Amino acid sequence: MQISLLCIGKTDDKEITSLINYYLKRLPKHWNFEITEIPDVKNAKNLSPDLLKKEEGKLFLNHIDRTDLVMILDEKGKQFTSREFAQKIDGWMNSSVKKSIC
Repeated sequence: MQISLLCIGKTDDKEITSLINYYLKRLPKHWNFEITEIPDVKNAKNLSPDLLKKEEGKLFLNHIDRTDLVMILDEKGKQFTSREFAQKIDGWMNSSVKKSIC
């Protein structure tokens, strides 16, 4: 199974980049994890919040196939412990999900 993390924009914060690299090394190799940074929406400052969400949604859809399992990571969504999230991923792997997008 391939696991992809899609994110809008790129971080210039060295601490965050360091943490990302630290955790990437800890992931199991069989997860085939990759991070795809999608460029920011052009003229984002001139767009309303709702229009910005729609434009970002279009960018995300360009990287998603119909057969992909998509999980949206939201700070207001259901929270899992690390172990619970790992169990979810193992369940998807066992159910033959080919690609998971977070």
